Amino acid sequence: MVQKQFDHLSKEIFKNYPYLQDVSKKNIETIQEQQSNIVKARIVEQFEMEMLVYTQDEIFNKHILEGETADYSHPSPCSGLSDDSDHDTRSKYPGLLKAYYEIVVQRLADQVPMMICYFILKESAKIVCSDMLDLLHRDDTDIILQEDSEIGQYRAKLQAQVDRLVQANDKLRSLRG
Repeated sequence: MVQKQFDHLSKEIFKNYPYLQDVSKKNIETIQEQQSNIVKARIVEQFEMEMLVYTQDEIFNKHILEGETADYSHPSPCSGLSDDSDHDTRSKYPGLLKAYYEIVVQRLADQVPMMICYFILKESAKIVCSDMLDLLHRDDTDIILQEDSEIGQYRAKLQAQVDRLVQANDKLRSLRG
């Protein structure tokens, strides 16, 4: 979808300049491929980072604290019978891991579209603009800005008509004056 929009934009902007149209298409394809590779690498990095259980995660710690206060607000009927102050924390591991991975899934659901948007759209657009502006600093700008032959002929025909109309206007003025 993004590639189609860039191609459409290239065709519209450079429709009279086939060389620029070809160069822009090639640049767009190359840049999109590079940016896609960057996004893929960043997404893989993100997944790898999220696979580490990071206990300093503020969202996770907040979730744990909310769970613990809920546990203490509803005391177990057996809590007074046991003098084991350190209740079995191993039984909480599955719940903690489930909570942690729910947070991870939400974080990835938020970050992956942001990375795609940033690298594929914004960064690609900046790079394309920069590359196209760099073309102006080349020595062969006459070749770059050469019009399609049909368009050049049509422009020349219109210019000739304008010249004839200007001459006719001048003759009409001289007759009046």
